[in-house]
Amino acid sequence: QENMTMQTVLRDALEKLGLAAPSGSDVRAFSVLSDIAETVIAEAIEPYFFKHFDLHRALGSDTDPNEIWGDRDGEVCKLPGDSPRLTLQDILNRKLASYQRESAQGVRAPHAELSYSDLHNVPMLLIVTEKARMGDTFPHSLVSLD
Repeated sequence: QENMTMQTVLRDALEKLGLAAPSGSDVRAFSVLSDIAETVIAEAIEPYFFKHFDLHRALGSDTDPNEIWGDRDGEVCKLPGDSPRLTLQDILNRKLASYQRESAQGVRAPHAELSYSDLHNVPMLLIVTEKARMGDTFPHSLVSLD
């Protein structure tokens, strides 16, 4: 409960500091996500970062604004200029489709959910509590962990 309150306070602070678009809009400078034991990332993250934030175009180049950097198979690399948009919703839809295909074939697959590694390039404060770190794979774009 305390961590969810921190999430609410930080999200409100973004608005008061002008780092979020006026009320009624989802656009924010960065996401604030509090992940406690049973949090489902797709439901807890702000709608803008789930539906609209382009993960491929999140990393720009200081020297060439047309360069696109993103994640390809777990590696950060330069992407072709005509790379399609990629959102967290797209990633979840791909995972759901894969899960459905494998389930139809009788393959026992893990649930289709977003993971920390899917948050690559999302600017965010991630508050993680009541979870063991063993086995969690954090995104390559993670700057610090405390």
